[in-house]
Amino acid sequence: GSIYGIMKNIGKVGVMKIDDEGGSASTAWSRETAPEFEYEKSPNGITVVDGLLYAVTGANRMIKWDSSGDQIFNKSLSGEGNSIESVDGNIYVSFGDGISRYDKDGNLTWSESFSSTGTILDVEGNDIYTSDSGEVKKYTDTGTGATEEWILNTAGSVEDASIRDGGVYVSSDNGIIEKYIDKGSTASSSPSWSKDLYGNSDPVRGILVTDDNVWVG
Repeated sequence: GSIYGIMKNIGKVGVMKIDDEGGSASTAWSRETAPEFEYEKSPNGITVVDGLLYAVTGANRMIKWDSSGDQIFNKSLSGEGNSIESVDGNIYVSFGDGISRYDKDGNLTWSESFSSTGTILDVEGNDIYTSDSGEVKKYTDTGTGATEEWILNTAGSVEDASIRDGGVYVSSDNGIIEKYIDKGSTASSSPSWSKDLYGNSDPVRGILVTDDNVWVG
């Protein structure tokens, strides 16, 4: 399999692909998206669709590469995308005050403005989940735009979230992970369970839920 990441170190700004070879891993390729040390133009997020890598950058761009690292396009966006996620060939970008959907060729299919959307954490079917400080927000893709469904206040400032079978699993900056229930147009006002991993001190930066496991980091 392949692992994709963002470069923001030793002056390099861009993306890279790492091949998982079972007992070892090797760098397949890396591509710079801006001159050295111009960290403000680095990728803010990446996503993979049909084996092709997409990134949104601080230079108001969306860039797409093939599996060999050859650039397919480098398109201008209306603003700085702070995050990007994809599902079923649809690509969603948050601009902090709105969400836009693009097709696989980078063509805009709709754009919707909101007072504050934060960053996209996860997309499940037609549902888009974002974080905005201490809140998780859910939007639904209507086909021609997006509507806000609910706002969930959590125990701390949201670091990440993962959606699985109606469960909204949230990690926070205060070391706590929680599970809430997505009821469609509303969400549970209190968590089904809550666990303090680090004594209310260190943040839980990431969370991923698989079949029977909750992975954090």
